[in-house]
Amino acid sequence: MLMATPVLVHAQKGNRKSFTIQLSVNDKESKEPIIMATVQLQPSGVMAITDADGKATLRNIDEGNYTLQ
Repeated sequence: MLMATPVLVHAQKGNRKSFTIQLSVNDKESKEPIIMATVQLQPSGVMAITDADGKATLRNIDEGNYTLQ
């Protein structure tokens, strides 16, 4: 099992709200970072791959409701 811990950071561009999501993906039991995991927001399709520390950043996310896969 995997465990993702998202952190939401807010940034505004004019009247449009845009967000950056920083997250870590770790093994649920060992807590070790998962390297090269693909994370994706649905239905937007914005995706990223975790680095050597299990961290990824999703940028320029419009305000709304999404499912993290």
